[in-house]
Amino acid sequence: IQTSATGSISEPALRILLPFVLSSCGDGGSKCSDWRGFGQVLASYIAEACMLSIEAREALATNIVKGALQTEQSDVERVADSLATLMTVLSASTNETQANSSKLALLPSRNNADTRTLGYSLPVATYKTLIKLDSLAAAVGHLFSGRNLVVSPLVASILSLATSRLPTDEATVDIFLSLIRQGQL
Repeated sequence: IQTSATGSISEPALRILLPFVLSSCGDGGSKCSDWRGFGQVLASYIAEACMLSIEAREALATNIVKGALQTEQSDVERVADSLATLMTVLSASTNETQANSSKLALLPSRNNADTRTLGYSLPVATYKTLIKLDSLAAAVGHLFSGRNLVVSPLVASILSLATSRLPTDEATVDIFLSLIRQGQL
């Protein structure tokens, strides 16, 4: 994983720290929720303080969601914590350009100078892991109504990838139909 530090973490320190963060956010955090929480704090800080490569960002995002899968699905609060960390990591800058295949195009501006999009560059591996979360709809709803977080970029990214895979991905459509029925979207 190549990383380039632009914040207060040097690249050698980040190379040492990243495997521990990946482990604590992912399957390694299943042994202790405090260890997972610590990993989520570090992942958020790394995403904010460092210019990550696409691969490092994808590894962080996917491991965060894998950790959420290890959480008791009835514990919506902890799944929501994982999703909040995921949104922080996905919103972070990368040092490479990436295709915006998981962003929804919005109506163009009046000057047609640029086409605006909504969403994150959600890696497909992260998306495939994310849709396995049984409590995804409840956690997104909790982030929106319970914590007053803006979840539209995450929802737009998931919907964009789901519609591009619509014939084979009925589970995601069901999740968002339940969100719409609950009045969360």
